Amino acid sequence: MLVRHSIFYIDSDRDRHFTDSLIQFASEFENITIPGVAGVLPKTTAGGGTALGRGGMFIESVRVLAATEHDWLLAFYSRDVTRQGLITGGTGIGGSHEHVGATPYFGSLIGCVSLNSTTWQMYGTGSTEYVVATDGLSIPYIDEDGLGQLHVGLVNLDTKTKAALGSGNLPSGVGQPYVQIRFGCISASG
Repeated sequence: MLVRHSIFYIDSDRDRHFTDSLIQFASEFENITIPGVAGVLPKTTAGGGTALGRGGMFIESVRVLAATEHDWLLAFYSRDVTRQGLITGGTGIGGSHEHVGATPYFGSLIGCVSLNSTTWQMYGTGSTEYVVATDGLSIPYIDEDGLGQLHVGLVNLDTKTKAALGSGNLPSGVGQPYVQIRFGCISASG
């Protein structure tokens, strides 16, 4: 029997994750470290750090803060699709940050969440920051690579291109074209 316990968050880094320019239907894949959780023993990684290992959990909610509105699809994978030899090219940060055309890697695809721009709300008065959130997801997740990472792809479904971090091609009032995502999770044991 699978028991749910220990609520925690996994946060992307707005200055490091999801920083590429994305045309319509382009994807960017990231491997975001899962923080240690009570009751789950961290393990030592090849690089000398610690990670959760396979870390069974449920992704219960997603909150996105962004400088611009877009229609997004978040795709969750049980493996690092950049290390499976499925992706070629890309900008590469340690082999974990890639920009490619959207391709469904069905062998390791766990689930998807669609975030429609009609549900975005402005964040703060006079702000150019937008927020969208969804909950009640209950997506079961296990890192089959055993690296203690959340393997996630961000797909731009919008006709508008997402500008790259540091790009000068931005809407009026937008300083940086960031996307920051918070994943609400519940650890599982069983």
